[in-house]
Amino acid sequence: MGGRHRSREWSSRDVVVVAAALVVGVIAAGLTQDAARSTGIPASAQVVRATDVAEHSPPMLTSSTSVVDVVQALPGPPVEVQVDGKTVGQRVALGKVLGPLRLSAGMHQVRFVGATTTAASVTVNAGAAHDVVLHAPAAAGGTPMVSVYRTPTAMIAAGKARVLLAHTAEVGAADIWVDGAKVFSKISNGQFAQADVPAGMHRVAIRPAGSTGKPVLGPIPVDLAAGTVTLAYAVGNPAGQGMSVVAHVERLQAR
Repeated sequence: MGGRHRSREWSSRDVVVVAAALVVGVIAAGLTQDAARSTGIPASAQVVRATDVAEHSPPMLTSSTSVVDVVQALPGPPVEVQVDGKTVGQRVALGKVLGPLRLSAGMHQVRFVGATTTAASVTVNAGAAHDVVLHAPAAAGGTPMVSVYRTPTAMIAAGKARVLLAHTAEVGAADIWVDGAKVFSKISNGQFAQADVPAGMHRVAIRPAGSTGKPVLGPIPVDLAAGTVTLAYAVGNPAGQGMSVVAHVERLQAR
């Protein structure tokens, strides 16, 4: 159930622009309710500032339990979220993050009940934090999926920010562009990448893999706050309701 990790070696400049691209839509103040209406995606799912730090960070970890956030990244009607048969959220709309939930290490049953029911067995590790994400597959109209992404909670250097981007949108493989240059190629649905980068503002765009034409998202400004990890999930369909991002931010311990 875990996402597949894409990585490569980067120069110092590559790391800056790639990680800014990976956050794809952590948009520094700008989209409005009008933008939400035009895309069909709520503003809460479109506008996330990197300075919005989760109250439960750093995660409350022990040697025998796991901390879990449940991320609703599936466009459509709200869902009820159940973990091991217990309801933990009702009418959970796109862009909402439930948690932190403290679970024992091992396998758990997660169900999302809405227009359809999506169920999955997910495994979480002791002493770790995870995001359990409901999202669309690459194929339009396909069966919703549940993926698990482990939060990278290692200590971070001063002046740096960490990003993890997962491709969870209803679109094929994509390329990430920053300041007019392609910096990451062929990220597919379910895959993710992460990096530590200097904090700050950058402009990014997403295009279908191999394309140099009109972006499916952006160019947009992205803002990464020092000492945080941003977990971002691309959502939507460029041919339908538009594309955006669901994200949340947690503070990390400095080295």
